[in-house]
Amino acid sequence: MSSDIQLTLEQRILSECTKGNLDLPSLPDIALKVRTAVNDPSKDLNQIATLLEMDPNIAARVIKIANSSIFTGYRLTSSCMEAVARLGLHVVQNIVICVAVNNLFATQDSRLQFQLKKVLEHSRRIGAIAYVLGTIVKGKQAEKAMLAGLVSQIGALPIISYLSRIPELKDNPKFADRIVKKLSGQVGKMILQQWNFDDELVCIPENLDNWFRDEKKEADYADIIIVANAHSMFGSGDKNLAIPSLVEIPAFQKLGISKLGPQASLEILHEAQEDIRQAAKMLVL
Repeated sequence: MSSDIQLTLEQRILSECTKGNLDLPSLPDIALKVRTAVNDPSKDLNQIATLLEMDPNIAARVIKIANSSIFTGYRLTSSCMEAVARLGLHVVQNIVICVAVNNLFATQDSRLQFQLKKVLEHSRRIGAIAYVLGTIVKGKQAEKAMLAGLVSQIGALPIISYLSRIPELKDNPKFADRIVKKLSGQVGKMILQQWNFDDELVCIPENLDNWFRDEKKEADYADIIIVANAHSMFGSGDKNLAIPSLVEIPAFQKLGISKLGPQASLEILHEAQEDIRQAAKMLVL
């Protein structure tokens, strides 16, 4: 298909999105309720735990994470209340939203399953690496960094769904992939704005592979995701990926680990592979 057709499709998708005609995913109800409750000073731990227990799958996930090796040093618990107390309210909030976002990628439509799975697996990898980076970078929350990674490609969801309804693209997946890659940042920003996410997360989708972004002196979550994305693609074997070296990426220079040099920094993440695997487990339902 020609570049003119691609441009027309891109313009149509953005126009539909701006008009509110594109079916943007909504943040699931349980995530909205938990976020509202966590930010309500009148709500206590017991009330938050009771709210989680209304969704057995979410409650089970929170308890499983509280019992994971990431939170070693604690005895095992089967109590949602104790899990909430152990993790802390804002950690619970981010975990619940992560689980809810995971669920958005589930579909019974065989036409979408392969593409959505590919996007989700990449997002999980970014989120897991970002979690580890979030434990290293001063002043950042590991769970929020993980959430940032998981929503970094959220804009792909409605675009993939929209393109699946165009018969001409059925046998041209590479063409569809180019459109998804081109537009997912813009659409993702719109989705996160609709979800009332804070500005630190709203900017994530548009900057996922903005390798030379250098907007702030101090590292922010977008910087963590840029570096996590670069690490997620190292060794992928895809020769078409134009990833600069770490020392060329401003975000890498800001994270603090760059002071040890690129090789030492890579070694830190290599040594953290088990932590990355454990973080990835938190994102697998």
